[in-house]
Amino acid sequence: MQNSNKAIFSIFLFAIMANPVFSFDWFTSLRGESSGRTACTFLTMPVSAVELARGSSSPGAMDATDLPLYSANAAVSDRNNFAATHTEWLMGLRKEYLGAFFPILDFGALGFYSQLFTPGKFEHARDIDEQPSEISYVEASFGLSLSKIFLDGKLNAGVVFSYIESHPADESGRAWAGSLDMLYRPFDRLSSRLYFANLGSAVDYGFKAEPLPFRAGFSLNVRPLSSKVPFKSFLDFDIGAGIIKTADEPLTAGISTEIKTGKYLMLRGGYDYALGRELSASGLGLGAGIQIGKYGFDAGWRNLSAELGPVWAATLKIKLEEILPKTSDDFYNTALQHYSKKRFALCEYYAQKALKADPNNWKAWALLSQLKSDRLRSKNLEISLVYTGNISDQFLPPQSGLTLGGLARHATIIKSLRQKFPVCFSIEAGNLISKFAIPPRVKLADYYYQQMQFSATAGGNGEADYGFRRMIEKGTDFKQKLICTNHLESTKSPLISHQIIASGDYNMFVASYINDSITGESSRKSLEKFNPDELFPARAQEYDLRVLIMHDTWENIKTKAAMVKEADIIICGNLVQHFPAPMKIGSKLVLSAGKKGEYVGNLVLRFDEKKKLVSAKNQLIPVVPEITPDSAIQQAVELITARMELAALGIDEQMLIKGSIEGTFPFNSDRDSVNGVFLKIADKNAEFPLTRGQGNCSFPSISFASGKLAYVNTSGQCPRLETVSLNGTARRILHDSLYIKETGFSADGVWIYYAGSQCGDTVTDIYRVKAVGGTPLPVINWENSTEHSVNFSSDNAYMLFCSNRNGSFQVYITNPGGEKPLLVTDSSANHFSPRFSPDGTRIAYLSDRSNFGGRLDLWIYDRSTAKHIQITENSDVKGYCWLSDSRTMVYSSGVNIFDLNITDIDLQRYRKLAVRDTIKTYNEMNPALVVYKGIEKIVYTREYESGEKEIYWINPDGTEETRIVNSNGNDWVR
Repeated sequence: MQNSNKAIFSIFLFAIMANPVFSFDWFTSLRGESSGRTACTFLTMPVSAVELARGSSSPGAMDATDLPLYSANAAVSDRNNFAATHTEWLMGLRKEYLGAFFPILDFGALGFYSQLFTPGKFEHARDIDEQPSEISYVEASFGLSLSKIFLDGKLNAGVVFSYIESHPADESGRAWAGSLDMLYRPFDRLSSRLYFANLGSAVDYGFKAEPLPFRAGFSLNVRPLSSKVPFKSFLDFDIGAGIIKTADEPLTAGISTEIKTGKYLMLRGGYDYALGRELSASGLGLGAGIQIGKYGFDAGWRNLSAELGPVWAATLKIKLEEILPKTSDDFYNTALQHYSKKRFALCEYYAQKALKADPNNWKAWALLSQLKSDRLRSKNLEISLVYTGNISDQFLPPQSGLTLGGLARHATIIKSLRQKFPVCFSIEAGNLISKFAIPPRVKLADYYYQQMQFSATAGGNGEADYGFRRMIEKGTDFKQKLICTNHLESTKSPLISHQIIASGDYNMFVASYINDSITGESSRKSLEKFNPDELFPARAQEYDLRVLIMHDTWENIKTKAAMVKEADIIICGNLVQHFPAPMKIGSKLVLSAGKKGEYVGNLVLRFDEKKKLVSAKNQLIPVVPEITPDSAIQQAVELITARMELAALGIDEQMLIKGSIEGTFPFNSDRDSVNGVFLKIADKNAEFPLTRGQGNCSFPSISFASGKLAYVNTSGQCPRLETVSLNGTARRILHDSLYIKETGFSADGVWIYYAGSQCGDTVTDIYRVKAVGGTPLPVINWENSTEHSVNFSSDNAYMLFCSNRNGSFQVYITNPGGEKPLLVTDSSANHFSPRFSPDGTRIAYLSDRSNFGGRLDLWIYDRSTAKHIQITENSDVKGYCWLSDSRTMVYSSGVNIFDLNITDIDLQRYRKLAVRDTIKTYNEMNPALVVYKGIEKIVYTREYESGEKEIYWINPDGTEETRIVNSNGNDWVR
């Protein structure tokens, strides 16, 4: 848009310089000595009664008569405007004008107009031979105008393109012309205008060409009365001054005014002086206008000169609503767009229009309120006090990903508020840790403090019970200074007695108090009893606000707060309850963000110009899962939390990542009210959460070669590919622009392969991305076909996948790069779920080749003989796995109830994996091989009629069937 604006301006600048007027040096002839050299002078004659009355300093009429000269005025109109003017000279010359323009939301206006000039009727006209003469003289122009708003409404620009016809006597000529008008309004009561008119080609009469009357003008307009003047609603006026130069005419300067009286009546007057002429009544103009609702009428009169006499004009105008009027929400959405682009004046303009259309549009009210806040903030008259507290070791959201809280989400909210408020204080009120914290968690708390750089940080009863001196012991290296005013060692690290904080032009004095009765016995002897006179020294009165952080019961706080006369704001650092609105104790504001870090508080304070507090508004922001966690804090929290959990379970972190702990496998569970991914570590009978707090996650695949787990996060509208290290850290989003439907690692763990489609589509292609992150690359991307089900040979030399490229789903084999795929199956049936045997000599797959009704049998393709062998007949196989000998398979099949079956392919022996004496009421699904203490185990999911799911494992000989995962929720393997 900026380039197009520059192009338009350049075109007009070129047109000005190339215009024929410059060849005559008309602008150096300020007194008009060279007059009479232009054609179509009717273009310089007023087209409205307002312009006629006010003259060269006219700011326009703000209606459809402005289009030829003041086209920028139309950019701010919100109605369809129509106008017609009749202008007449004493000698009978006449000019008729018709114009209309139509607003374009969030752009400006489009207009059309016409002018017709005729000589009227001369009753005694004679030719050179004194014979009666009939005057034949007609000139006309037809124009198109376009206006637009720039610079947040401070600059309006309008361009006009017109076609001109001239017929003097028996001659005829025509021309094209353009005009440019720029209206600049730096303030509400001041505007300036620069315009150029009648830029274009000379009028071609065939045997000669005469130039158009090029015009340039500049004017200023001021409204002296401010909006605070009480009588402005029924009496207002403006003053204008302007200067114009019209081709070979004298330079003309003028002044004018318009006085609005009452609701309907306008009085106008102006005077123009032409350079080189004597001061006289010539150039005096008068006029009046009336506007009632949508209809208006203007009349104007001007004494042009002694030779030409007076001129009068009458204008009739109508302002109509649009045929399809814009709704309040239309205006609101436009206002919102301007707000997002920081065009605040236009935002306010359209928000007011939204309220005019619907006074109950609360969104528009909220936007105007936000605008007011932004303006106050820009003047440092609205500041923010962000406060948290009583997190009590809850660094991650408690189990369920749908609950409130989380240190990394806190960080995101606080950083966002700091960006919104130029003057922002942030206070951590204490109890970040509890007395049960371990040194790594204390170290994490200090890391959080250092990252967040709070304006002030207090110690609470949790830190006191842990031990302030203990916090700075070797191994913890706690650096943060904590305020605790009533501690006996408040001058020794890590404590300070008070803190002075500053932001912008404001400062605060912060003190903190802990009641010894809410601490452990070992901490009480270090805390002084409550003494209101000791909390704030006399010098605290020198600061703008005084803040007291209190750790006590609510009953005690209500009593003690009234005794601390110096405090303006009290923050409760240990209360379970949160205060959506501040409590009032006398003149003091009492705040509480509540328990477990579920909310972040934001107290917005407004001041007057003398820094006197005018009002305060409190907002508690819930720390919901939709808030994107701060990456640095999240990574640190996950790392420390994971290490603590692994240590508590007796699990060696490095051995886990390397896959050295047997009996480890991923599974899904909804125990946290969402579908999460967990890691079962059978050697420790432990279940370690890998996606807790991340929402719904599924389709896990594990690679001990890379020490990572890939999964699909289905919490958003378009499921995305994510990874996490097996110790629960280094979480990354690898692809979030496709609908991810399955994942799998290459055998060496270097690449993650996945099937994905465009969001909302069902046709998937196969992609890969480095496990450590990088650019996703297409592997199999065939047009109008679906590809999925990637599997690798153990040596990573070959890859299998399925595609319906030929109409039905077939199995293909290729290298990991997807080069030159070859068909493994070629029948008209559908084939799914291909998997290499551990030694790579065989390929298993499911097929409906000899089945019906969508049921699938298990088949084997022998790569050495190129033969396809059917393993099951008329079965309904739902899943299978290979055992390590590459000849034994376990599969799930059945009719109404699905059982696990085991077969030796070479010996063609079949049996149920587990023989039971009782009737089964559950399905045995999704078998998978796990090695535990050198013994192969078959892990599978039991699915009950009630929908419950449990994970069991069993030996290949059918012994030692055990429920391996126990929880209160549903658990299942993929």
